[in-house]
Amino acid sequence: KAMLAADKTPLTLAYVNEYLKKFPNDAEILDEAIKLSLAVNDQKQAQAWGELRLALNPGKPEEISKQVDLALASGDLDAAWSLQEKLLTLKPNDVEVHKRGAQIAEWSEKLETALVHWAWIAGHNIDDEAAENALKLADGLKSGDITISILSSLSEKRAFSSAEFNYLINAASNKDYTDKAIGL
Repeated sequence: KAMLAADKTPLTLAYVNEYLKKFPNDAEILDEAIKLSLAVNDQKQAQAWGELRLALNPGKPEEISKQVDLALASGDLDAAWSLQEKLLTLKPNDVEVHKRGAQIAEWSEKLETALVHWAWIAGHNIDDEAAENALKLADGLKSGDITISILSSLSEKRAFSSAEFNYLINAASNKDYTDKAIGL
Protein backbone atom coordinates (compact mmCIF):
# COMPACT_ATOMS: atom_id res chain seq x y z
CA LYS A 1 0.00 0.00 0.00
CA ALA A 2 2.89 2.36 0.73
CA MET A 3 4.29 1.81 -2.78
CA LEU A 4 0.90 2.60 -4.26
CA ALA A 5 0.67 5.77 -2.19
CA ALA A 6 4.06 6.82 -3.55
CA ASP A 7 2.75 6.14 -7.08
CA LYS A 8 5.17 3.30 -7.74
CA THR A 9 2.64 1.23 -9.67
CA PRO A 10 5.08 -0.73 -11.87
CA LEU A 11 7.18 -1.58 -8.82
CA THR A 12 4.06 -2.53 -6.88
CA LEU A 13 2.88 -4.82 -9.70
CA ALA A 14 6.26 -6.53 -9.80
CA TYR A 15 6.26 -6.95 -6.02
CA VAL A 16 2.73 -8.39 -6.00
CA ASN A 17 3.64 -10.84 -8.77
CA GLU A 18 6.65 -12.08 -6.84
CA TYR A 19 4.75 -12.28 -3.57
CA LEU A 20 1.92 -14.28 -5.16
CA LYS A 21 4.40 -16.75 -6.61
CA LYS A 22 5.51 -17.54 -3.06
CA PHE A 23 2.09 -17.23 -1.38
CA PRO A 24 -0.59 -17.92 -4.02
CA ASN A 25 -3.30 -18.48 -1.41
CA ASP A 26 -3.05 -15.09 0.29
CA ALA A 27 -6.61 -13.78 -0.10
CA GLU A 28 -5.78 -10.30 1.16
CA ILE A 29 -2.94 -9.82 -1.34
CA LEU A 30 -5.09 -11.25 -4.14
CA ASP A 31 -7.81 -8.72 -3.28
CA GLU A 32 -5.23 -5.91 -3.38
CA ALA A 33 -3.80 -7.25 -6.65
CA ILE A 34 -7.25 -7.16 -8.20
CA LYS A 35 -7.79 -3.57 -7.05
CA LEU A 36 -4.37 -2.59 -8.34
CA SER A 37 -5.02 -4.16 -11.73
CA LEU A 38 -8.32 -2.35 -12.01
CA ALA A 39 -6.66 0.91 -10.95
CA VAL A 40 -4.20 0.64 -13.84
CA ASN A 41 -6.99 -0.45 -16.21
CA ASP A 42 -5.71 -4.00 -16.66
CA GLN A 43 -8.98 -5.93 -16.55
CA LYS A 44 -7.46 -9.14 -17.94
CA GLN A 45 -4.93 -9.30 -15.10
CA ALA A 46 -7.66 -8.49 -12.58
CA GLN A 47 -9.71 -11.34 -14.02
CA ALA A 48 -6.75 -13.74 -13.80
CA TRP A 49 -6.07 -12.81 -10.17
CA GLY A 50 -9.79 -13.00 -9.50
CA GLU A 51 -9.78 -16.60 -10.73
CA LEU A 52 -7.07 -17.40 -8.18
CA ARG A 53 -9.09 -15.60 -5.51
CA LEU A 54 -12.26 -17.48 -6.44
CA ALA A 55 -10.41 -20.81 -6.21
CA LEU A 56 -9.97 -20.08 -2.49
CA ASN A 57 -13.79 -19.90 -1.98
CA PRO A 58 -15.33 -21.51 -5.08
CA GLY A 59 -18.81 -21.95 -3.63
CA LYS A 60 -19.22 -18.50 -2.10
CA PRO A 61 -21.83 -16.50 -4.07
CA GLU A 62 -20.26 -13.12 -3.21
CA GLU A 63 -16.90 -14.23 -4.63
CA ILE A 64 -18.53 -15.66 -7.75
CA SER A 65 -20.41 -12.40 -8.25
CA LYS A 66 -17.16 -10.43 -7.99
CA GLN A 67 -15.60 -12.70 -10.59
CA VAL A 68 -18.59 -12.17 -12.90
CA ASP A 69 -17.88 -8.42 -12.62
CA LEU A 70 -14.22 -8.99 -13.50
CA ALA A 71 -15.09 -11.21 -16.46
CA LEU A 72 -17.53 -8.60 -17.75
CA ALA A 73 -14.97 -5.83 -17.28
CA SER A 74 -12.48 -7.76 -19.38
CA GLY A 75 -15.10 -8.51 -22.04
CA ASP A 76 -15.11 -12.25 -21.40
CA LEU A 77 -18.82 -12.99 -21.82
CA ASP A 78 -18.29 -16.77 -21.91
CA ALA A 79 -16.59 -16.75 -18.51
CA ALA A 80 -19.19 -14.32 -17.14
CA TRP A 81 -22.02 -16.58 -18.30
CA SER A 82 -20.38 -19.72 -16.93
CA LEU A 83 -19.95 -18.07 -13.53
CA GLN A 84 -23.47 -16.66 -13.62
CA GLU A 85 -24.81 -20.17 -14.20
CA LYS A 86 -23.05 -21.24 -10.99
CA LEU A 87 -24.69 -18.36 -9.15
CA LEU A 88 -28.08 -19.40 -10.52
CA THR A 89 -27.62 -22.90 -9.10
CA LEU A 90 -26.56 -21.48 -5.73
CA LYS A 91 -29.27 -18.82 -5.58
CA PRO A 92 -32.13 -20.09 -7.78
CA ASN A 93 -34.75 -17.79 -6.23
CA ASP A 94 -32.75 -14.56 -6.27
CA VAL A 95 -34.33 -11.98 -8.56
CA GLU A 96 -31.09 -10.01 -8.98
CA VAL A 97 -29.18 -13.15 -9.99
CA HIS A 98 -31.84 -13.91 -12.61
CA LYS A 99 -31.78 -10.30 -13.82
CA ARG A 100 -28.03 -10.36 -14.26
CA GLY A 101 -28.29 -13.78 -15.91
CA ALA A 102 -30.83 -12.38 -18.36
CA GLN A 103 -28.59 -9.42 -19.17
CA ILE A 104 -25.49 -11.54 -19.71
CA ALA A 105 -27.47 -14.02 -21.80
CA GLU A 106 -28.70 -11.15 -24.00
CA TRP A 107 -25.20 -9.73 -24.40
CA SER A 108 -24.03 -13.25 -25.31
CA GLU A 109 -26.87 -13.57 -27.83
CA LYS A 110 -28.44 -16.45 -25.90
CA LEU A 111 -31.88 -14.95 -26.43
CA GLU A 112 -33.93 -18.01 -25.49
CA THR A 113 -32.03 -18.23 -22.21
CA ALA A 114 -32.46 -14.51 -21.58
CA LEU A 115 -36.18 -14.93 -22.19
CA VAL A 116 -36.39 -17.71 -19.60
CA HIS A 117 -34.82 -15.46 -16.96
CA TRP A 118 -36.81 -12.31 -17.79
CA ALA A 119 -40.01 -14.39 -17.79
CA TRP A 120 -39.05 -15.94 -14.45
CA ILE A 121 -38.59 -12.47 -12.94
CA ALA A 122 -41.82 -11.20 -14.45
CA GLY A 123 -43.66 -14.26 -13.13
CA HIS A 124 -42.25 -14.00 -9.60
CA ASN A 125 -41.99 -10.29 -9.08
CA ILE A 126 -44.12 -8.56 -11.67
CA ASP A 127 -41.39 -6.12 -12.48
CA ASP A 128 -42.29 -3.80 -15.36
CA GLU A 129 -38.74 -3.83 -16.72
CA ALA A 130 -38.61 -7.63 -16.64
CA ALA A 131 -42.07 -7.91 -18.17
CA GLU A 132 -41.15 -5.50 -20.96
CA ASN A 133 -37.86 -7.29 -21.69
CA ALA A 134 -39.57 -10.69 -21.63
CA LEU A 135 -42.35 -9.46 -23.91
CA LYS A 136 -39.88 -8.00 -26.43
CA LEU A 137 -37.88 -11.22 -26.52
CA ALA A 138 -40.98 -13.44 -26.60
CA ASP A 139 -42.38 -11.39 -29.47
CA GLY A 140 -39.11 -11.57 -31.41
CA LEU A 141 -38.74 -15.29 -30.75
CA LYS A 142 -42.44 -15.92 -31.52
CA SER A 143 -43.02 -17.40 -28.05
CA GLY A 144 -46.74 -16.74 -27.84
CA ASP A 145 -47.17 -18.94 -24.78
CA ILE A 146 -44.80 -16.79 -22.75
CA THR A 147 -46.35 -13.60 -24.13
CA ILE A 148 -49.82 -14.76 -23.11
CA SER A 149 -48.62 -15.88 -19.67
CA ILE A 150 -46.98 -12.53 -18.88
CA LEU A 151 -49.86 -10.51 -20.25
CA SER A 152 -52.31 -12.61 -18.28
CA SER A 153 -50.46 -11.75 -15.07
CA LEU A 154 -50.28 -8.09 -16.03
CA SER A 155 -54.00 -7.94 -16.88
CA GLU A 156 -54.81 -8.81 -13.28
CA LYS A 157 -52.90 -5.75 -12.06
CA ARG A 158 -53.50 -3.01 -14.62
CA ALA A 159 -54.55 -2.09 -18.13
CA PHE A 160 -52.16 -2.84 -20.98
CA SER A 161 -49.90 -0.20 -22.47
CA SER A 162 -50.09 0.26 -26.22
CA ALA A 163 -46.87 -1.78 -26.65
CA GLU A 164 -48.29 -4.60 -24.52
CA PHE A 165 -51.50 -4.53 -26.55
CA ASN A 166 -49.39 -4.91 -29.70
CA TYR A 167 -47.65 -7.94 -28.17
CA LEU A 168 -51.10 -9.40 -27.51
CA ILE A 169 -52.13 -8.84 -31.12
CA ASN A 170 -48.92 -10.47 -32.35
CA ALA A 171 -49.46 -13.49 -30.11
CA ALA A 172 -53.11 -13.72 -31.18
CA SER A 173 -52.04 -13.81 -34.82
CA ASN A 174 -50.63 -17.29 -34.13
CA LYS A 175 -53.55 -19.71 -34.39
CA ASP A 176 -52.25 -21.72 -31.41
CA TYR A 177 -52.72 -18.73 -29.10
CA THR A 178 -55.77 -16.94 -30.55
CA ASP A 179 -58.25 -18.32 -27.99
CA LYS A 180 -55.98 -17.54 -25.04
CA ALA A 181 -55.31 -14.02 -26.34
CA ILE A 182 -59.03 -13.34 -26.84
CA GLY A 183 -59.59 -14.37 -23.22
CA LEU A 184 -57.47 -11.47 -22.04
